Amino acid sequence: PDRLGPDALQTLRKEPQIAEVLELLRSSRILLHGIGDAIKMAERRRYTEQELDELRQAGAVSEAFGYYFNAAGEIVHRMPTIGMQLEDVQKVEVVLSIAGGASKAKAILSFAKQPNQNVLITDEGAARAVLADVL
Repeated sequence: PDRLGPDALQTLRKEPQIAEVLELLRSSRILLHGIGDAIKMAERRRYTEQELDELRQAGAVSEAFGYYFNAAGEIVHRMPTIGMQLEDVQKVEVVLSIAGGASKAKAILSFAKQPNQNVLITDEGAARAVLADVL
């Protein structure tokens, strides 16, 4: 669940079944995850207009695992989540990131600056847009 308060997050993390799943995630050798457009993901999470403006002012372009990144790959906002954290992701042996569509090019380039990025699964539209941005 998104946008839980700190007390609710702590309570959920202590639940035996949830703790077991989180431990399984942390011990995974392979991780498959998506890279999202920062503003679109924040809108899906029902951020307020003020929160969206703050993300825009911070230069947020990508989102993954509840972290929002600017074009340089720097964390500009973090939404507390119960799932994987960036420090957990950096310990995974093989990380498979998925993002498609030309509109995701800036998000892909932003998140690609994170350590331990092994494989990007994408489509032709995103690949061409990424290359056009880089070259």
